[in-house]
Amino acid sequence: MIHLLGWVSLNARHPRMFGAMCTVISLNYLKNKFVCSVCCHRETLKNTVQGHVKMLNFTYKNGLRGAGVTYINGLAKFEDTHTLSYLQRFKEKEGDKTLTAEKIIVAVGGRPHIPKDVPGAQEHAITSDDIFSLKTSPGKTLCIGAGYISLECAGFLHECGFDTTVAVRSILLRGFDRDCAEKIGDVMEAQGVKFLRSVQPKSIVKGEDGRLTVEFSHSDKTTSTDVFDTVLYCSIFDYFS
Repeated sequence: MIHLLGWVSLNARHPRMFGAMCTVISLNYLKNKFVCSVCCHRETLKNTVQGHVKMLNFTYKNGLRGAGVTYINGLAKFEDTHTLSYLQRFKEKEGDKTLTAEKIIVAVGGRPHIPKDVPGAQEHAITSDDIFSLKTSPGKTLCIGAGYISLECAGFLHECGFDTTVAVRSILLRGFDRDCAEKIGDVMEAQGVKFLRSVQPKSIVKGEDGRLTVEFSHSDKTTSTDVFDTVLYCSIFDYFS
């Protein structure tokens, strides 16, 4: 018998509604399949992406059920080597339940991280999870991070006609082939995506007009500022528990 335990703690500022599973969608796939045809219709793009995610979640749940896997929407913790206790979502009043197994596999996913040590980030920034749930146009956007999620977000935002900047702390696409990574950066820059190299956001301040002033610290100890409509963190450091 196989049991699958899953739980997502919702962000109070960005209350996303998750199904049984949170699916990481390839933004490159989205760009190829959806953005090119509907980039001029932001609401259509948002609805198409959310519909695709719901379809995948439904398919995965049916696949688990067909394979005889019992899915439990619960927050689990180890009691000993072969025992888990868990609090089942929507049944919290029933208290903790236990589950024993000969082998337990920990295979948690990740979620984008907004740092707590950057003043204003928690209050005013969003993550790549939120980009398809915005009620308004993202406008001039800052993508923080140089991994593939950040570059893919920057790519489709630029293709949709938005002024897009990528803040790079060190190198593009760490862990990837360096020649390929730099070539991708060169191509994106030639197409109009802006790159700020060797910088880290120092603070984010929201003005009376709703726009966000970001102060950057540079590796040479200098600072600079720019104003954006949306600040998007795309680095994954937090993990589901």
